[in-house]
Amino acid sequence: MDLRFSEQQEILKKMARDFLTTECPKALVRELEKDEKGYSPALWKKMAELGWMGLVIPENYEGMGYGFQDLTVLVEEIGRNILPGPLLCTIISTFPILENGTDEQKKDFLPKIASGELILTPALLEAEGTLDASDIALKATAKGDDFIINGTKMFVEMAHVANYFVLAARTKAGTSEDGVTLFLVDARSKGVTCEVIPTIAHDKLCEVKFKDVSVPRKNVLGQVDKGWPIIVKLIEKGAVIRCAESLGGIQTCVEMTVAYSKERVQ
Repeated sequence: MDLRFSEQQEILKKMARDFLTTECPKALVRELEKDEKGYSPALWKKMAELGWMGLVIPENYEGMGYGFQDLTVLVEEIGRNILPGPLLCTIISTFPILENGTDEQKKDFLPKIASGELILTPALLEAEGTLDASDIALKATAKGDDFIINGTKMFVEMAHVANYFVLAARTKAGTSEDGVTLFLVDARSKGVTCEVIPTIAHDKLCEVKFKDVSVPRKNVLGQVDKGWPIIVKLIEKGAVIRCAESLGGIQTCVEMTVAYSKERVQ
């Protein structure tokens, strides 16, 4: 088995490294840590022009049509430069739409994600802070052609600048995996409030409260009560992406350590 990068992946890696070295220096990272938004809209636009938001989105939805392994190559370079912002949470949120969205959802969301018009983020965790179906208590109650959502989500990355949440809610009483549904929720809906949680890392994790928030039934991802398997896949892909990001950061740490050890004089 040949584990070397393909020519396309090598080109992607070099392009990403050159771009981020120029456009995302450490000074900008430190500046964005203190910035209210936590990301640079100008840099976001440039990344959209490079096709990063739509890297794994098929070409017929105005994406690049690359594979998941190609994505991890890009994400490693993102990790090397500690790129702040909603890029990774948007990419992670794209997979449930790609894999389980209706034709209408794909047409509505994927081109806008690829162009950088939409920022998405998963809203899964609650007070317990664990990725377990039994801890999903936020309720979505059917009412005509809508669902009414009430509850709180915790540690929602970049929620304060997101356009949509990929939100896990309980649509059937109990604590089992059956009865969990995944929704696409407009972050600007009436009844949604968001507050950034102060953290040491300044990573813009948010508490998001939902009070009688109306979500149309057409915004259900997959089937009602059958969302947990979709969430598991989202978590698995998200874990790989975050590991690739961490690997990139570790590589930078190793390089900095080696360089310092060669220069240090006792």
